[in-house]
Amino acid sequence: MKEKSIVEFEAIAFTENGTGYASAFAFNGLYEIDLENQKCKYMMLFPNENANGKRLYSSALHCNSKIYFIPMSGKYISIYNVEQKTIKQLSIPLPFSEYSFYKEAFKFVAAVCWRENIFIIPFTYPGILKLDIKTNKIKVLRQWIPKEGYFFRGGLCVDGNNVYIPSGNNNIILEFNMETEKGIIHRIGKYNNGAMCMYRYGKDYWIAPRQKGSIVIWNPACNLISEIQDYPIGFQSGKIVFSKIIRCKDKLFFMPASANRVLSVKIESKELALEDRWKPQEGSMVACMFETGEHYYFYEANRSVGLSKHYRICKKDGKTEDYVLEAERQKENQRDRLNLVIEMGESVRETENFKLEDFLGLI
Repeated sequence: MKEKSIVEFEAIAFTENGTGYASAFAFNGLYEIDLENQKCKYMMLFPNENANGKRLYSSALHCNSKIYFIPMSGKYISIYNVEQKTIKQLSIPLPFSEYSFYKEAFKFVAAVCWRENIFIIPFTYPGILKLDIKTNKIKVLRQWIPKEGYFFRGGLCVDGNNVYIPSGNNNIILEFNMETEKGIIHRIGKYNNGAMCMYRYGKDYWIAPRQKGSIVIWNPACNLISEIQDYPIGFQSGKIVFSKIIRCKDKLFFMPASANRVLSVKIESKELALEDRWKPQEGSMVACMFETGEHYYFYEANRSVGLSKHYRICKKDGKTEDYVLEAERQKENQRDRLNLVIEMGESVRETENFKLEDFLGLI
């Protein structure tokens, strides 16, 4: 029986008819996504990018019949025209050399479409990019940058004109006003240790620590801050504690990255409890790959026991379903990547996504 080709995705966006377009997580490839039937189809390579580049793009945004792919390790902003099935690329302004915290493999983390512009939020890039979607002109906004730098993570929240995003290596939260193009740096919490993600409920922002530390609840309207330091007995934080905060009914759930359990919290009482649902296997790493209006999509991996598990959680009732995205035309992707490597004069090396048997099958 032929083994299925399963592909993971992180940067994904959907058109009005429900069709998704995504960049492969572990290598170069643009795919068309059919979530209902759990299928994906290889379309083409992203030009001018590494054939086996991992996490080329961190997120994707659908705007005006185009999909904007936001680079993480990639070199360009790639714009896929859905109607013409073509890719246009925009160069990223060179970062200013005085910012030592910039890491080329972690450029940008998210983007927000607002009026006639896309604001591209940095991971470590020194500044926010303002992209005019009519002219494709890019402006770098950097007056707000703190001296100590940042490592912005997930959980971007938009409230009117304002964007809020937490930093993973310190207790900074950036509040950026897209109208005035000005940013304010907030330093939130005493006992937390960087933020992995953030979730807004009502006027409060719940901030999950990246490394062992407190859960912070912040109300920016009155700058009220509270911290939860006491975790339930039996909870072990691991190296990277949480990966995502999700909500089902009247509870928030802090999903683990390398922690050993899921934590639930009643929003009103703020009481933490161990959750039996979605319990990861010991030693696993868990990541929320993407979400839609109906589901959160997770991936759990544990190399020591050969575990590779995909599942989704329904936002309405918390129901869990296994899912995989089986790839069509995957051999064409492998062939295109091989040709690109040869064209660039590079040596062909075996990787997790291009093994010796794949190579032999193409020659």
